[in-house]
Amino acid sequence: MHRVAIIGGPRTGKTTKARVSACAGVEVCETDAWKGMAWSAQSERVVAWLVAHREDAFVIEGCMVVRGLRKYLRGHPGKPVDVVQVCETPREVLSRGQRRMQRGVETVFREIAEELLSRGVRIEREESA
Repeated sequence: MHRVAIIGGPRTGKTTKARVSACAGVEVCETDAWKGMAWSAQSERVVAWLVAHREDAFVIEGCMVVRGLRKYLRGHPGKPVDVVQVCETPREVLSRGQRRMQRGVETVFREIAEELLSRGVRIEREESA
């Protein structure tokens, strides 16, 4: 069983990567569906989704997933996922707001990477083109 979180800033290929898994029959949660919610509510939704699916193979992706992982680590024992795939390179020119979001994702990931590793989560970074 693999539980995979795909994280990264805007336009880094997270959804495209996740949809490949969907084609293989793995359940995929695209968190962009929750964009209209406040950030805290979105990250709480990520945590609730992780908890509800802890026995299933899945892929969860989106810019907000990293914040949900941080919230999970603060309030739950064990691994939130088996693998975190980090998408770092934007595939398009980003707006100022998207660049800020990219930096925010990177900052939160730096805060939690060591804890994820200590809990046995494998971290995979994309290969540079």
